[in-house]
Amino acid sequence: MGEAWAHALVDTSTLPAAVCTTDGRIILANDASAPLHTGTTLIAAVRALAIDARLSNAIQFSRIHTTARTDDESNRRFDVSVMPVSPSSLLVLGRDTTLEANLVNALAASRQLFRDLALCSNDFAFETDAHAHFTYTSPGAFLGHSAQDLHGSRPRKFFQSAEVSTLFSVRVPLKAREVWTDDRSGNPACIVVTAVPMHDSMGAWCGARGVARDLTELRLHEQREAETRAREELFSAVVSAMRSQAEPRRMMRAAADAVCAATASDCVVISTNGTGLDTVIGTQCASAHRLERATTWRGDDNGRVTLMRSVQAGPYQETEHRLLDSIAPHLGIAIAFASLLQTKTQ
Repeated sequence: MGEAWAHALVDTSTLPAAVCTTDGRIILANDASAPLHTGTTLIAAVRALAIDARLSNAIQFSRIHTTARTDDESNRRFDVSVMPVSPSSLLVLGRDTTLEANLVNALAASRQLFRDLALCSNDFAFETDAHAHFTYTSPGAFLGHSAQDLHGSRPRKFFQSAEVSTLFSVRVPLKAREVWTDDRSGNPACIVVTAVPMHDSMGAWCGARGVARDLTELRLHEQREAETRAREELFSAVVSAMRSQAEPRRMMRAAADAVCAATASDCVVISTNGTGLDTVIGTQCASAHRLERATTWRGDDNGRVTLMRSVQAGPYQETEHRLLDSIAPHLGIAIAFASLLQTKTQ
């Protein structure tokens, strides 16, 4: 009765199925089982499984890999079970898991590809969950924070600005949002973030993933270039003012005008150490922000330049400090030249 049932199963099953002797010779097999035997005997891996089933008199299971026999075939994977059905015969049942294996391998390859790209990329890749915790971060560091520090933590632990921390948990797609924040050492840092929201199978928001790039060096380089251009333009303006005006007072006024415009000041005062060429441009503010530098000629102080602007306009920035540092020596030359002209015209 057992053999009859096994024969009926082989005839009706769409899965790989065969009945064989205890030494692996085929008695009956359907077409789907062809990769598991040679037509007369089971392939070596399945035959070994059959011997185990015969010796233990119990069902044996194994995952079997088969190789292509022709150019039209491909390597296959089967989950195979062998069970005794009589003292002289065994039932072989299989399930083709090739597609499943290929999908798993493709997923593993895709993940490895992503890891390799993340490792090679200068961008910081991230993923956050619905509670705004980092569930994935690129290898390496971001703004001085290691991947170990970031993983499992919330962005707001590292980025105090709410505007910055929310970029890592967006609910709508975000494209190249550039913001300034601080790095681990407290230094200003500029980052650009691109992110997309994630949704679960029910359509509910469950986090976000994206990439961020550190643009600090680029933006600081651009700032330095802008400062250099501003210094060159201011220097050119002062020199042009000196060349275009033959009268000493007009020369000093033109130079003060150039400094005032370049630094967005409300007032510029150039003192000339008693030469009588002191110049005031604009309106002096009693409680203004002030920026002062001495001017020199041949190692000696020969005047002073003072910039002022209203409290509402805000204090002078570091770039403006550096700008005045670079132009003060040229103003010293302008004062000396104007003083010389004044002497010659007297």
